[in-house]
Amino acid sequence: MDVVIVARQGRRDLRTRAHGGHDLLVVREITADWKGRSMRNLILLIGLVVFAAPAFAQKGEVGDNEAILRKLDEIQKTQEEIAERLIRIEAKLANAPQAEGSTIFQGRGADEEALSKITLPDNPTKDQVRKYVQDIAKASRNQNSWSSIDPQVEMLERVGPANLDVLLEALGSRGGEGLFVTYLMPAIKALARDEHKEMILKLLPQRHELAEIVWEKGWAEDARSTLIDGLRAKPEYLPIEWVKAVASFKDPATYDSLKWDLANGGNPWWTYEAIKNLPGLDLSKEAAEMWARFKDRDNLFEVVPAACVAVEFGHLDALMKLMDVMENPDPHNHYVTEAQKAVRRVTDVRGSKADIAIWFRQNKDKLVFDAKEKKFIVKNAESAAPAAGTGKPAE
Repeated sequence: MDVVIVARQGRRDLRTRAHGGHDLLVVREITADWKGRSMRNLILLIGLVVFAAPAFAQKGEVGDNEAILRKLDEIQKTQEEIAERLIRIEAKLANAPQAEGSTIFQGRGADEEALSKITLPDNPTKDQVRKYVQDIAKASRNQNSWSSIDPQVEMLERVGPANLDVLLEALGSRGGEGLFVTYLMPAIKALARDEHKEMILKLLPQRHELAEIVWEKGWAEDARSTLIDGLRAKPEYLPIEWVKAVASFKDPATYDSLKWDLANGGNPWWTYEAIKNLPGLDLSKEAAEMWARFKDRDNLFEVVPAACVAVEFGHLDALMKLMDVMENPDPHNHYVTEAQKAVRRVTDVRGSKADIAIWFRQNKDKLVFDAKEKKFIVKNAESAAPAAGTGKPAE
């Protein structure tokens, strides 16, 4: 199960997604305000993630009761550790000195009291549906924290497929007031049917978010010209579903645009995954340009996916960056896990993080890249992989 974290930094929305799976769980914005409801919600949601992941993984399997009890004990301990770490973070933030002239961010989520007063009449007219949607939007205006598990999504879904045109109208005209699009898009996705294809394709050039629906519904060929033209326009950001759709055409006329997106777009890992197997496509130049943009950034959600691509093309400094990330002491940090996976993909080293770190320190000046195998190897060494717990080459 993947986790999407949405955070606010200045006027930018920072979104990151684990790139190991498909299912999404959106967690409320994480801010400097760890107090009160936000803190409780975060602990609850992380608990659900920890519990749900092994539960779903074992679905359909029959194990003995002792094994199940051991697993539950492990889950409980993990939840307790997470809760304790969050409490420590909360205490540190509460006691941290405040910079002169700065203010503490106070998260404002869904106003459930205001939303509870908004109702949709039985058998509503189009105007009544429009007013209902507008009232939800107005009740959401003062938020600075949005989540797709907020009540607005379910409220918008109540309009039903027959009134999807009203939601599309709101998406097109309102432009997603604040982050109202966070509520509109899940509702639109849930209600979209084949009979809505024409409306959605018509709005696609204006609202790129709809590419997710176009891709999942199998409408990419119907939107071919829009998708290709949109990619050729070289926007700063396109949903990865847009890139996947264009890549699925396997049209050499689109390759330059796809390569440009890898070099300049905001989703280097996902773009690389979408296009890496296209025939006759050399991405080494674009990978180098992409890595040059990202390598000096501090945010893990930016630099780790970029490094995971760059190491596939032999960039030693990208491997070094991943090794640095692995030094993070937080065992639950997703990017530490992804960094370790990437290092294992491009080397033959195995063992714990400590083993890998020892191997790297001993061999970093002797590493060469085998472009054919897409692996870093130790020059003039029979075996560079340490035996677990020794940091020495395996026999």
